[in-house]
Amino acid sequence: MAEAADLSVAEAAALIARRSLSAPELCDSYLSRIAQRNPRLNAYLHVDPDAVRRAAATRQAAIDRAGPASPLDGIPVAVKDIIDIAGQRTSSHSAVTEGHVAPRDAAVVEMLRQSGAIMLGKTALHEFAIGGPCFDLPWPPARNPWDVARHPGGSSSGSGAAVAAGMAAAALGTDTAGSVRNPATCCGLYGLKPTAESISRRGVFPLAFSLDAVGPITRRVEDMALIFAALAQPDPDPAGSRAHPHHGRLHPIAQGITGMTLGLVRRFHRDAPETEAVMAENFELTAAAFAALGASLVEIDLPPLADWASCTRVIQQSEAYSIHRPWLESHPERYCAISRQKLLSGAFLRAIDYIEAQKARRVLTASLDDAFERCDALLCISGMTLPCRLDDPEAIRATYEKQARLPFSLSGHPALAFPTGFTAEGLPLGQQLVAPAWREDLLFRFALAYEAAHPWHKRQPSC
Repeated sequence: MAEAADLSVAEAAALIARRSLSAPELCDSYLSRIAQRNPRLNAYLHVDPDAVRRAAATRQAAIDRAGPASPLDGIPVAVKDIIDIAGQRTSSHSAVTEGHVAPRDAAVVEMLRQSGAIMLGKTALHEFAIGGPCFDLPWPPARNPWDVARHPGGSSSGSGAAVAAGMAAAALGTDTAGSVRNPATCCGLYGLKPTAESISRRGVFPLAFSLDAVGPITRRVEDMALIFAALAQPDPDPAGSRAHPHHGRLHPIAQGITGMTLGLVRRFHRDAPETEAVMAENFELTAAAFAALGASLVEIDLPPLADWASCTRVIQQSEAYSIHRPWLESHPERYCAISRQKLLSGAFLRAIDYIEAQKARRVLTASLDDAFERCDALLCISGMTLPCRLDDPEAIRATYEKQARLPFSLSGHPALAFPTGFTAEGLPLGQQLVAPAWREDLLFRFALAYEAAHPWHKRQPSC
């Protein structure tokens, strides 16, 4: 029943609860899609169909005995191959660590299993979540289901491509400077970077430990809320998530947005000469759509994007180099050229550079906290340009500079990329919502109101 792979998480969960769909049937639908589409899209690095079917049979037996353990019971989820699944390889899409087998599940995988979710496979990424779509690695880069010649966004490229192509109900990615929100924007999906440390990173290979976050990618807002609620749980491990009164609880998100205030951040894309007209025009259309839904709009002026970018760059490069220095010194040739160049840049930064960046980080974060005194949430552009071609190295290099996602990784505020239309050529468009810390529910509330009026998720790529 191939049509089962077109269901949202919530739709599939409802059918499983009514015994109108079984977990094995749902998983078989996705496995069929993977066999058909993955050879062209390269979204998955590893799938074990037999293991998936065994897990689905186990969950179905439990469901038959006692009913679903949660709304995620029997739902197949793809996992970025930088996140550990016990007994499986965690390659980080690199020759450096391709032989590493995880001894234990990452915390997020443990939490999904406790909810009854099934791990469908490991997805492609940029090498160690920093490189780019490289052709000098053991595996080819993932491709965009809307146009296979184009970039699907990174670094969680395979997770975005898998969900967009109907090869997973949802997927996990990681986001250090936009790496969940980028593929979500490029592939017409929802991608969440949660509040810093709200989701445990135990068992996730780090890129920059003070910027990293784990986040889901989904086709629907409701699905995102379900998965976030399962993941935003305190982790008793000292290396896990940070406890907070809002942990795991979401306020109602289907109340509409009448009377709420949305701040518009235009400065980031207005100051960027590379911003394509279609992206700026879509931002204005999206803002008008929120106004039509009852939100009041207010202009918010934040510090220039260049200030956020330079601060983030110093912190990310310093922390990434500290992690990779032993391997860069012992066998640099095992990295792809793009990753090696980016990682080695951290060798030339001084301790004072890192300290000054952390001081600037506090000032920039405070400016964002101040903005939320005037509004409930912010609307900000996600990317300034459309996805570029994979065979254009210069465009690939530049694409990571043409975005406004990294400010919220630096500040730690939750941010949600969401679909807002399509170009005349059929490429997805997306924008970004930002909320105060620990208020992911506000992101979902604004996005759900928009989705109900503009159901872009119903359009699917012909891959």
